[in-house]
Amino acid sequence: MNFGNWFGYVWLPGLVAFQSIPGTGALRTAFLLIGIGHTLKLSLSDKPVRLALPKLEGWLLMLLIVWLVIQNIAFSADSRTTLPNFMSEWLKLLLMVGLGVQLARVACANTQSASWIMAGLFAGHFLHVIATLVRQGWSLATLGRMAVGPSILGGYDLVSPFVTGAFGFLLAEVVLRISRLRWLPMSNSWLAVMIVATVVAQGMLQAKAGLLVMLIMLLVVGIAVSARGGGKMVVLACALCSVLLIAGTLATSDRWSGVFATVADELKSPTSIPTSSDIGSVPDGREESAWLRLTWARQGIQGILANPLGIGYGANAFGRYLESIGGPSGFVSSHSGWIDFALANGIVGLVLLLALFAAIFRTNWHSYQSGSVAGLAAVLVLVNFVVRSAVDGVLSGSRMTGFSFVAAMLWVYAYSMDRSSEGKSARASN
Repeated sequence: MNFGNWFGYVWLPGLVAFQSIPGTGALRTAFLLIGIGHTLKLSLSDKPVRLALPKLEGWLLMLLIVWLVIQNIAFSADSRTTLPNFMSEWLKLLLMVGLGVQLARVACANTQSASWIMAGLFAGHFLHVIATLVRQGWSLATLGRMAVGPSILGGYDLVSPFVTGAFGFLLAEVVLRISRLRWLPMSNSWLAVMIVATVVAQGMLQAKAGLLVMLIMLLVVGIAVSARGGGKMVVLACALCSVLLIAGTLATSDRWSGVFATVADELKSPTSIPTSSDIGSVPDGREESAWLRLTWARQGIQGILANPLGIGYGANAFGRYLESIGGPSGFVSSHSGWIDFALANGIVGLVLLLALFAAIFRTNWHSYQSGSVAGLAAVLVLVNFVVRSAVDGVLSGSRMTGFSFVAAMLWVYAYSMDRSSEGKSARASN
C-alpha cells in the first residue's frame, strides 16, 4: 500500500463513522476537508474515468430540488427560516454526493484505489461494532449486566444504523466470495467472526429497528442469490439465520416484552397529542417504545393529511406541527423519517424522493445482476437507509448527508463497473 492509499484510511473511515454523532461537527468537517484535498490529489494522478451517469436519477434529483425550493417559498409557514435551512442542508448533501461520485470515478480508474476505498467505507461502519462490543463488554465486566442501548460513540438510535450498514457490507462480501471473488482484505474465518460480532453488537444495542433491517437484508440477499440462478444453500442459510436472529433477540431482549399487545391496544385508542417531548404519555403496563412510536406516527399522519403540501423544510417539522395544534414544545421527530419528510415537504416531495430512491435501486440491482462487485453492496446500503427511515427519523441532517456520500460512491462505482463489463462483452463479441 502506497502513502496515498494509506492516507485515505485516515479520513475516509472517520468521515463515515462520525456522521450524526453529537459534538463531532468540527471533526467531521476536518475529515471532509482532508478528504476533498486527498480526492483532488488522486484525481490528478489516477485520471478518473469519464462516465455518462443515468439521466433518470439526475432528472428526479433536479425535480426534487425545484419542488423543495417552490414549496418552501410558496407553502412554508415560515419561509424565512425553512428556506435557508433547506439551502444549507442540501448544499452539504450535494457536496457529499459530489465527493462520493469523484471517489468512485477514481476507484474505477485504479484497482488499488478501489480496494482502499471500499475497505475504508466498511471500516467506518464497523468501528461502531467495535465501540459497542467494548462498551458493553466493560459494562458486563464492571456491573455484571449490559447497559441499555449505549455504545462508546452514542446511543443505540445513532449507532444501530452503522452496525446494520456493516452487516450489509459483510453480506455482500459473502455473496461475492461465492463467485470466488473478494472485496474486503480478510480471510474467510475473519469474515465469519466479523459477521457474528456484528450480530452480537446489534443484539447488545437492543434496537428493534436494527433487527428489522437485518432481517430484510437477509431476505434481499436470498432473493439476490436466487435471481442469479444459483446458491440454494445460501438462500436456506439466509432463512435459517433469520429464524435464529429472531429467536435469539426475543429470548434475550426485554424490549420486545409486551410489544404486540401494546400495538393492538394503541391502535384501538383515539389519537392523542403527546404530553412530553421526552417520553410522552404511556399507560401503565404498555411497552413504552411501541406505544410512543405509534402515537407519534398517527399524529404525524394527521398532520400530513391536514397539510398535504407541507409546512416547510426542517428536521423539526413534527415539533412545529405539534406546537401549531396546541401540543408541547421541544419535539423534533415523529420517529419516522418518511412522516417527517412528508410533513415538512409535502406528499409531492416524499413521492419524488421515493422515486429517486427507486431509480437508484433499479440501477444498483441491474449492476449486481450484470456482475458488478459493488452492486449488491449498494442495494443493501439503500435498503438499510430506506427501511430505517420508515421507523427512525434519519431523513435529515448529518445522517442523510452521510448516507448520500456512501450511496453516491457505491452507486457510481457499481454503475461504472456494469458499463465496463458491457463494454468488454461487446468488444469480445466483435
